[in-house]
Amino acid sequence: MKFTEDQQKVIDSRNKNVLVAAAAGSGKTAVLVERIIERVCDREHPIDIDRILVVTFTNAAAAEMKERIRDALEAAADASPEDEHLKKQRTLIHASHIMTIDSFCKLVIRDNFDRIGIDPQFRIADNSELDLMQEDAMSEVLEEAYEESSEGFLEFLEEFSASKDDSDVADAVSRLFKFSRSKSNPDRWITDLVLKYDFNTVDELMHGEWMQLLVSMTKDEIEDAFKLIESAKAIAEEPDGPDQYISALDNDMEQLENILEAEGYEAIRNAVNALEFEKLSRKKGTDVDENKKERVKKLRDTAKKHITNIKERWLSKTQEQIFENIAASKLLIEQLTELTLRFSQKFGEIKESKNVIDFSDMEHLALQILQGDAGAEYREYFEEVMTDEYQDSNSVQEAILTSVARDNNYFCVGDVKQSIYAFRLAEPEIFVRRYKFSAEDEKSERIVLSKNFRSRKEVLNAVNAIFKPIMHENIGGVEYDDDASLYYGADYSENGEDHVAELSLIAEDSAGEIDSKVLEAREIASRIKSMVGKYMVEDRKTKTTHPAEYRDFVILLRARNEIEDVMAEQLEAAGIPVYRESETGYFQTEEIRTMISFIMVLDNPRQDIPLSSLMKSVIGNFSDAEMAEIRQTCPDGCFYDALRSAAGVLEIGENAKEASSELQDKCRSFFEMIDEYREESAYLPIHTLIEKIIDETDYGIYAETKGGSARANLDMLIQRAADYEATSYKGLFYFIRYIEKMKKIDLDFGEAAGSGDETNAVRIMSIHKSKGLEFPIVFVANLSKAFNTQDLKSKLVMDAELGISADRTDPDTRIKSVSMLKNVIAEKRRRASIGEELRIFYVALTRAEEKLIMTAVVKDPEKKIAGGGAGILHASSFLDFVTEALNSGEITDQLNVSIKNIADEAEEAVMEAITVAERRNLFETIDVESVHDEKTEKELADNLKWKYAHEKSFEVPVKVSVSRLKEAQIEEMQEAAVEHRVLIEDEVEDETEKEEKSSSRNPELGAMRGTAYHKAFELLDIDRIKTLKDVFAYLDELVGSEQLTEEAAKLIYAKDLLAFSETELAARMKAAERNELLFREQPFIIGRPASEIDETWPAEEKVQIQGIIDAFFVEGDKIYVVDYKTDRVRSCEILKERYAVQLDLYAEALHNLTGLEIGDKIIYSVALQKAISLGE
Repeated sequence: MKFTEDQQKVIDSRNKNVLVAAAAGSGKTAVLVERIIERVCDREHPIDIDRILVVTFTNAAAAEMKERIRDALEAAADASPEDEHLKKQRTLIHASHIMTIDSFCKLVIRDNFDRIGIDPQFRIADNSELDLMQEDAMSEVLEEAYEESSEGFLEFLEEFSASKDDSDVADAVSRLFKFSRSKSNPDRWITDLVLKYDFNTVDELMHGEWMQLLVSMTKDEIEDAFKLIESAKAIAEEPDGPDQYISALDNDMEQLENILEAEGYEAIRNAVNALEFEKLSRKKGTDVDENKKERVKKLRDTAKKHITNIKERWLSKTQEQIFENIAASKLLIEQLTELTLRFSQKFGEIKESKNVIDFSDMEHLALQILQGDAGAEYREYFEEVMTDEYQDSNSVQEAILTSVARDNNYFCVGDVKQSIYAFRLAEPEIFVRRYKFSAEDEKSERIVLSKNFRSRKEVLNAVNAIFKPIMHENIGGVEYDDDASLYYGADYSENGEDHVAELSLIAEDSAGEIDSKVLEAREIASRIKSMVGKYMVEDRKTKTTHPAEYRDFVILLRARNEIEDVMAEQLEAAGIPVYRESETGYFQTEEIRTMISFIMVLDNPRQDIPLSSLMKSVIGNFSDAEMAEIRQTCPDGCFYDALRSAAGVLEIGENAKEASSELQDKCRSFFEMIDEYREESAYLPIHTLIEKIIDETDYGIYAETKGGSARANLDMLIQRAADYEATSYKGLFYFIRYIEKMKKIDLDFGEAAGSGDETNAVRIMSIHKSKGLEFPIVFVANLSKAFNTQDLKSKLVMDAELGISADRTDPDTRIKSVSMLKNVIAEKRRRASIGEELRIFYVALTRAEEKLIMTAVVKDPEKKIAGGGAGILHASSFLDFVTEALNSGEITDQLNVSIKNIADEAEEAVMEAITVAERRNLFETIDVESVHDEKTEKELADNLKWKYAHEKSFEVPVKVSVSRLKEAQIEEMQEAAVEHRVLIEDEVEDETEKEEKSSSRNPELGAMRGTAYHKAFELLDIDRIKTLKDVFAYLDELVGSEQLTEEAAKLIYAKDLLAFSETELAARMKAAERNELLFREQPFIIGRPASEIDETWPAEEKVQIQGIIDAFFVEGDKIYVVDYKTDRVRSCEILKERYAVQLDLYAEALHNLTGLEIGDKIIYSVALQKAISLGE
């Protein structure tokens, strides 16, 4: 690979701290790998691969990088077989330190547990377990505070808590605790918060950090207002502008300039309060453009709103009033910080008692170790410390890595423009500080990679034109100058397509009949339909082109909420296949609500709502009339007593009505079922209990018939319950608490879904999910959606530098007051939030390879484009970003803007439909006799009756898969089984039949489980599997390297793989593998007469049968075929009958391929944990 000059600088730089500012699509991963290889293979100063620490953002990134480096080292070693150093690296790569920050911290703690006195048997707690621990810790802390009832605590409750309970106090403590964990010393940071309120005099306050920031932000707003007036004046001075307004605008600018020259809070306050806007002249100008006149008025009105906002939020109080308010708020902050510190201690004690830690603990414990003698040892050991995605670091992670880096071997790569993880407490300011420092420090070097090798120049031109006028150091974290701009580095051909980026503005339906989300989805569907099969997509590597397929499109959304459902619905209605990964809706599905109700009833049946829900479900199958009749048997008690009364278990009261004998039997059966499961719940693990309920009530079969992901959702619940059982909490009560907590905080698992990587469908995903990915054609939709600013309106606001502030209610007057400090923190966070949104928008636009299309629905598109913005500081949507750029004059021909009126088009379609209906009516009412012709009728009839002699050949496919033959065979067996059951329908179903019926799975789930097990068997190193721990480690590796999804891995039971490794078959395969005589996933194609596959097909037609053989090995001079099966059966004979044809085909194909005789055909049944021989 040929590297650019800047890329080569990155590869070659030595003995310096290096910061690489790598723009989107700049090939940073390839450069990073090449630098590592160069360092390891350096002829003068080679280093071992395990002496380099490489920290990546995800496990998948670490696995990919390790694989690339391993391949490169293998190639280098093969090219120089005599090089002992390279031979050594082939071994050391497995012990290399290419990992996430969490993995590195875990390694440090495991290797140095004795230095901090931690039990080496600690484990990392599950998130659900941590939630329960935090809830317990919070309850204990608040209970202790109430018991103490100190004067300060009671006054704090009066001032802070407005709710009927203490939930807002618990929420504030929890938020402050979480926020503090990104600091290198959280408890000290919390303690120091009170110092932010220590001011002895008004003058001291006025010179304080946050008051100086308030003055600075006020001047920013005044300057924005000045620029708006300046723009208005420029329009007024145009030949057809409203020049009669110039005098008033000059006066506005003069007053605003005077305010900008004022120094200090009080002087600015007085100047703003003295500001008076003149009335605009009513004199009519000659030849004045009315649109320009309106634009001038709008710009001036926006500037006046800025001033009004400043007065109300920041300049409403005198400096003395601000001082008094800060002093009055001090007690509230003292109590809140004290409660948070007590919570931190109590939470720590609970974790210590259970010998668990969380990821935050892991970072802080590692930092504690590295700040001691161990840090010097790691600094001596590592020749270079490298971190990827540096823009997403926080203070703790930076402290950890600088503790192991020397003063000249710290290598950082990232792009502050792509820092989009503020919700994970990422601090892009760390990148910005090092970016500035590295340009001045002698031991540092800053290298900018600005060439983009991903996108066409039309995409890059649009991105640059949009962000150059709106992304600045104060908003976005970086000045979008020449260094920050993207430069074309790819080598696309000119194929005549229109690649210019587009902004499609869709007018709202003025009649209000069509929802805006529907309009936008229809426009996108229309564009996709017009491009599929026509727009030519180019493969950059092969230089080949193909007509656009659905998989070439992606729709990116800022947030995946109800618009995603509308988008998918409209696309599917237009015949466009859609793939999306569900992240919500799991707890709202019928099957999960039913099973949770069942669990709640087993824990406490005296809960009317869960019990009624269960009885009304398909498990209870009680009708409304039956429920009413049950209530009549016990009108006053809880519904559980009514059920017992109706069942005859509890004596009915005087005024009660006895249930019918039929209903009594039904109630008794239901009651006994509940009672039996309640007894079993005392000793069965929850996941086993749930699985038992699903199987024995046939609810699993119901879920399968329901289709979709219903059955997979139930399996996911079983797996979640198993994960929960592995924690320190046990029993139904805590499991229900966990589930309720997840629902309350809106943490949803998302409905179960398979992988969509190979699906030919349009993808819908969030922008965050798309980071690191690239797509030929990108729609960035819903641009008019307003940013979420809910956090800024909460009672408590927080900032790393300024501290915290909260709403305070005066205990005497009960009037709520908002401190000036809170306004300043909220404004600082609001500006940081706009910067974050700006970077998220940048990530979205830079995903596009060939075509970028942005869409939004607005009330008045023309007005939105022409109206002029309120300034980037007041942007409230992605669309505001674009319109700000449009009004800057930077965008000329880089963006095609179109306005669509989909609602009117829909009306036209209705009119067209009416026309068609009128024509149809004409045909239906025509006089048939007057136009009838016998000769023409006969010719038409003969033509319609004609049949092609070899019509049956059309049904014969060129290829069929083995799986299709298998399905056909199973269908025949099932039909036979149905006929058999009809003959014995009066007999009692035996246990084997019941098990097979209850264990059957829908095709979707079967495919998921089968794929997961086959992938695990395919990659299994049988030699390494000795214990269950080995299996878990193996599955974790597959997930980490993204060869298996996390959900797929959870469908695999570890004991199944362990059982296989202990079989004689596994031993034989292991022996064959040592001799390189074991082969896996062998594809084949074999020809067959069509009639052998379907007796209705012509025998003279040939069909190719294709498939993949799971595994085969050679012993002696014979081949042994192995096929893995996950069917849940109790009989070997069922598997033999189902798969005999399939194994025969495998055997024939292998015999034809190798010429060797077949020794045996073997099915390995996962369910039976047994190898089944089918013979030669």
